[in-house]
Amino acid sequence: MQLIAVQWELLLGAWLLSSRYQVGAWFAALGTFLAFAGVSSYLGFTGQTSCGCFGSIKASPWYAVALDVVCITLLSIFRPNFQSRRLMTEDRRSFIRAMVYGIVIFGVVVAIFGAAGVRYGSVEVAMGRLRGESIIIDPPFVDFGDGAAGDVIERSISIRNFTDNEVRIVGGTSDCRCVFAKGLPLTIAPRAAGDLALQFQFPSDAKDSVRQRALIITDNTEQPIVVIRFFGKLSQRRDAK
Repeated sequence: MQLIAVQWELLLGAWLLSSRYQVGAWFAALGTFLAFAGVSSYLGFTGQTSCGCFGSIKASPWYAVALDVVCITLLSIFRPNFQSRRLMTEDRRSFIRAMVYGIVIFGVVVAIFGAAGVRYGSVEVAMGRLRGESIIIDPPFVDFGDGAAGDVIERSISIRNFTDNEVRIVGGTSDCRCVFAKGLPLTIAPRAAGDLALQFQFPSDAKDSVRQRALIITDNTEQPIVVIRFFGKLSQRRDAK
C-alpha cells in the first residue's frame, strides 16, 4: 500500500504540473486530499501521536488534517470551468493519454519492485536496499495483534546484515516503555541474518491502540540506528473482565 501511495503521489504531482485534463486532475486531487484527511482523522481519533506523513519528523495527525482541509478549500475555490465544451473535449483526449502513460509507468515500477522483492526475499528489504541501507529489519512494521492491558506478546524479527563485517545489536529504545528486546547483545555475521525476539506489553493508559516506533542500536558506524515500528490493539481491559 505504501508503494502504491508513493506512485500515486508522484503521478498526481506530474499530472497537476502538466496542466492536462484539468477536470480529471481536479477531481483526482480533491479525492486524494479527502482520503488523506480521512486517514489522518482516524489516526487522531484513535490517539496516535504521529501520522507518519513526514517521514522521521513526528507530527500530530491533526496537523495533517488541518493541512488537508486547507488544500481542499483551495481546490474548492480554484476549480476548472466545468461548462467549457472545448476544455472538456481536450481533457478527454489528454485523459486517455494520461491513463495509458500511467498504466505503463505503474507496470514498469511494479515489475522492478517485484524483481527486487524476489531477489531480496521481500519488497520491504528491497526498498531498504534501494534507500542504501546495509542493516535492514524484516518486517519493519510489527503487528502484535489484540490484547488486554498488561498482556505480554512476543514476536520475532529478522535483522539482515548486508555489510562485509560483523554487526552487533547492542541495545534499543522506544517511545514508550512497552517493548523489550530479548537476547542482547546479538552478533550477526557478514551477509547473514539474525533473529531478535521482541516482547510487547499492552500499556494500561492506552486508548484503543498503540502505534509507536523503536530504535535498534548497532555498533556499525555507518548505520548505528535502525528504526522499527510496531502496533498493538487494545481489545479489552482486565478490569472489565
